[in-house]
Amino acid sequence: MWTLHDIARCSPAIHDWRGVGHDMGVIAITPETRKLFAYRYMNRATSEDVVHWTLSLLESGYETPSLLILAGLTKPFYSSEIDEYFRKSIKELEWDFPEGQQCIRDYLKFLAESIISDYKDQENMEKAVAEIYDCVVSLGYPENLRRWIYVDEGLDPDDLSDLVGDKFENVVVREAKKILQSG
Repeated sequence: MWTLHDIARCSPAIHDWRGVGHDMGVIAITPETRKLFAYRYMNRATSEDVVHWTLSLLESGYETPSLLILAGLTKPFYSSEIDEYFRKSIKELEWDFPEGQQCIRDYLKFLAESIISDYKDQENMEKAVAEIYDCVVSLGYPENLRRWIYVDEGLDPDDLSDLVGDKFENVVVREAKKILQSG
């Protein structure tokens, strides 16, 4: 059986894995799946996040009884109901939950790849920086990621000068590359 930890180590776009025991024979990881699993470990996932994720899986061709139930739920959402059907969905998909910190680190890598591939989009870059900061906090401020505390505040971690314009882009891309190099 494939685990999400196995799947999440690959690049950010939708990818295929040939998996035994899965009806479709292919397991796809979407950006929404990476984000949802990281958010769950960071205690940031909302019921709406789970429903949105469910819809993205259905659009990708997955269909299980619990996914269909989740997709049909309407507001007000009840977190216990959402959680129950979410867990059943994972079981029906024959997926295992990844370990928490590794899941967050995999999401960090996804964010870093997103920054590098789309570094001219200032708004998305700023959102990714905020997401990376939240991951750093959730991981307990590991030494190799502490520089993101300054970047999130708009400061260059090398000299604490303001990050504006091209300097912002250059520093963010540089720091994103460090995430990818750290393995």
